[in-house]
Amino acid sequence: MCQVLNLNENRKRRSSEYIDVQNGFDYLRKLTRFALSGYRFQVHVNGQSRHGYMLALIAAILGRLAGQPVALSWRGGLQQKYFPRQEGWVYWAFKLLFRLAGQISCNNEAVKHAIEQYGVAAERVAVIPGFSKQNLAFQPRRLLEK
Repeated sequence: MCQVLNLNENRKRRSSEYIDVQNGFDYLRKLTRFALSGYRFQVHVNGQSRHGYMLALIAAILGRLAGQPVALSWRGGLQQKYFPRQEGWVYWAFKLLFRLAGQISCNNEAVKHAIEQYGVAAERVAVIPGFSKQNLAFQPRRLLEK
């Protein structure tokens, strides 16, 4: 089963489509409950927001403590406010997040290479391009039969 936590501005409106998160304490409480119930978290983060980083870090710590490392999806390019860095506290902050994560996905090879510069093994990072209408133009191919 998949549950979605709504952290954005429309979270005040309750819906059966997601679980609303009202504040930081509520986020921590709900994540802890899901972690103890055996859920594996999938978190999205980029190098533009300290707030987003902290939310992802909290999920990554709880996931590790529960024995379920997060699946981290990293989006954005190489021209982000806090990423990539080769030194300083921001470097160490992202190194920690990447180390706590299980599988990491990103949207292109250049970003994958930048993530690997934080000491992440290449096999832990999967390149998954974002959706684009350009991906709708393709040549169908038959799969090999077993």
